[in-house]
Amino acid sequence: MHILKKHTSAKIAYYLCESTRQLIPELIDIEIDAINPVQVSVKNMNS
Repeated sequence: MHILKKHTSAKIAYYLCESTRQLIPELIDIEIDAINPVQVSVKNMNS
């Protein structure tokens, strides 16, 4: 992701079909701009 961010101003969105709570620090580290946890019925999602 760092190379992509270096060469473009594009925003990076990441789609997940699972609970994202544990992954948020890693997604921040790799500079993801947005996450889309669409499937709210999965385990550990508050719906």
